[in-house]
Amino acid sequence: MNETSKGQKTRERIVAEAANLFNQRGFEGSSMSEVMAATGLEKGGIYRHFSSKEELAAEAFDYAWKSTFETRIHDLEQVPNSVEKLKRFIVNFINGRPAMPAGVARF
Repeated sequence: MNETSKGQKTRERIVAEAANLFNQRGFEGSSMSEVMAATGLEKGGIYRHFSSKEELAAEAFDYAWKSTFETRIHDLEQVPNSVEKLKRFIVNFINGRPAMPAGVARF
């Protein structure tokens, strides 16, 4: 594995863990120490990838939004008409809940 892909995987892991943490505790209720504990990284390891908690939170929000959206639209392209797509969307919403651990995002 080259450094770029290792660094990208680390960045993605930080974002995913931060998204879960921010979702559980909110932005203000989450500390960088908790992000460090969740990722197993030191502060420098996190700040190597993000210049601030705000930058990390913005990417974590995008990650959470994308994950939730993908859960909701799963298999919709296979449904032939709009009414059935709406029904599938509702089923996906109910069955896929919560799309992010800990429930509703509280960024």
